[in-house]
Amino acid sequence: MAYRDGPSGIGGWLAFYIFTLAVSGPLVTIVVTYSNLFADPSVAAAYGDRWPLLSSAEIALTAVGVLSYYFIVWRLVARRNWHSVRLAIGAMWGLAIGFPLVDLLLVTTVGGLAVDSPFGLILPEMIRPFLYSALWTAYLLRSTRVANTYPRESDLDTDLAQVFE
Repeated sequence: MAYRDGPSGIGGWLAFYIFTLAVSGPLVTIVVTYSNLFADPSVAAAYGDRWPLLSSAEIALTAVGVLSYYFIVWRLVARRNWHSVRLAIGAMWGLAIGFPLVDLLLVTTVGGLAVDSPFGLILPEMIRPFLYSALWTAYLLRSTRVANTYPRESDLDTDLAQVFE
């Protein structure tokens, strides 16, 4: 529901959210992947001949994650409609929950580890994205600025009807 009164446009907390998506999200994803794969040389030795395939799959997964962040940013900046907000919320939760689970699947299937072994390591990595997604979902759904910047289709229909009254 658009309020008409109040802030609109990309500014304030909305600008900060988009900035975190454009900078912090990709940076954290890259740093965590790099530290998991290459910070400890014994990791490569532990996986043996499966290491090249596993590291390539992890790098590809990281690239998909980073590109997802940039797609969300582009969509929020370029397409100012409610579908962009819905897409951002869905993608944010997909990255928060799906990314670690796909990572776990890669490590267990390609790396050959038991499921319970890396799950204890991935669970703490899921807390930060979960809290981030919960906080920003609440903001996107309740903010006056977001409602004014990304109008819903029902708001547009009402505005058009008011023109002809």
